[in-house]
Parts: sequence; C-alpha cells; structure tokens
Amino acid sequence: MMNVIDAHAENRMLEITSQTEKPSADCVIKKLNEKKDKARKEIGIGEIVTLTLTRKGGKPLNKNTKVTWTKKGNGATLKGRGTTATLTADLIMENNNVTVKAEADDFPPAEITFNIKKPTHLTGKKGEESGKQSNIGFGIIGSIIITVHPTSVSFARCGIIEKDGGTVIDPKARPPFDVNDHDPGNNGNPPNARNEIFDKVTLVMFFNTISKLNGTCRWTWLCNYEATQIKKRIEQIQQTFTVTRTNDPKFPKQKNCSGTITKFKVLFSVKATEQTL
Repeated sequence: MMNVIDAHAENRMLEITSQTEKPSADCVIKKLNEKKDKARKEIGIGEIVTLTLTRKGGKPLNKNTKVTWTKKGNGATLKGRGTTATLTADLIMENNNVTVKAEADDFPPAEITFNIKKPTHLTGKKGEESGKQSNIGFGIIGSIIITVHPTSVSFARCGIIEKDGGTVIDPKARPPFDVNDHDPGNNGNPPNARNEIFDKVTLVMFFNTISKLNGTCRWTWLCNYEATQIKKRIEQIQQTFTVTRTNDPKFPKQKNCSGTITKFKVLFSVKATEQTL
C-alpha cells in the first residue's frame, strides 16, 4: 500500500528543467558534456535559459494545463507561456540569485534557483609576436588572448570594450620625445565561446625620435576594460612601454637599442642596432 501511495505522490510532483542557450567557456575549453553543462544553475550576465515544467521524471504535462510562472530576486527577466519559460540574466554588473517558481492546477509548485555571475577579472596569454628593425628604426607587433572570468559561465552576450584611462610617465625615466596617445581601437564585441577577446599591442620607434635618449625611458597606458552595454568597469590593466638606447662599448659608432611592451604580465621585446656617424 505504501508503494502505491508513494508512486501516486511522485506522479503529482513537478520539476523545472533548464537549458542555457550557450555552453560555458569551461565546457568548450575542457570539452565537457554540452547537454549536462547547459543544465547548470550558474549563469553569466546576458545568458538566456529555457525552462520547461514537467512531472517529476520528465513526463510532460497536458498542453492545456494552466501554469503560472513567477520569480523572486533581482537580476533577471522572466517570460513564461504554458509549460515553458525564458529567463534572461540582465546586463548589470551585479551578482544575483534568482528563484523561479512554476505553479499548475492540482500540483504542488516547483522551484529552481540560478546564481548569476558578472565578469570579475581578466587574464591574458601571449599570442603571436614579431619584432623587426630597419635602417630608420625598429618595432614590435604582438597579440594577446584575453580571457574573461569566471569561465564557469558564458559571456557570449556581454560585450567587452577597452577604453583609454590616461597615460602615466615614469618621473625617473622620462621619454625625451612625445608619447603617442592611447587609442584602444576596438568596438566592444562579446567574447567568443571560450570567453576570449583579442588584443594587439604595438611599439614603433624611429632612430631620429630617440636620438636624445641616453639610457631607458618608460611610460604606461591605463587600460579600462568595461562591459560594453552597461558601461561599467571590470578591471584596469596597465600596458607599460620601455625604450632603451645605450653606447656599445666595442663599437663607438653604434648604439644598442631595445623596446618592450608588458600587458597582462605578458612581455614582448625587440632589439636593434643603430649606426651613428
């Protein structure tokens, strides 16, 4: 008798299943099971989740069943129709918990809770690097692969943009030339499926420009990374340049020159030789 009662009660229980629109960055990076990953309860701002109400165990409800969808908590928008609903995490720079409740006639209500994550920080790793010299100067071109964290969610709908935060000159190593203004030159697109965006760094120096340099000079660009749609800062990153010009002890008519760029603790460097008269 108890087994029959338990089975009847089980048949009257409801459950809400969920599937995110995109897999998390970790799922893509680590090649995890996508279906299981999309059932996660931790989502990034901007993510869209499809919710489905069924009997416990996945048995569908009658299509004519009247269902009422409600939510508790800030940070997401809920739209429900029948046995399905869509939850969209708002593009706001806040972490939030949102609980969705579904109620149907003659059934106990079902609930599901989501932990909404904002971008917390950025990390970078070196991509390609090219350093060259000509008879008039030298330069570096490098690329950095930037990851938006946490990677346990997807930020595929949250644009990331770099903005100029100003230039800081090292007072103990001032350049004897005008430093170029910082032009980030990006349009604030969302990260890819791995929560990655891409950055290019460059340094071009002409021997005529650094002719008054004797030693090393240093300056830093302050790079403000923001969530594009909401114009809120995620993190400020420093991009530091050094240029060195020194005498060559073995060749009096030659100067040893070098340049470096450091960003996200990623170093790019080039060496050059300047022939003087």
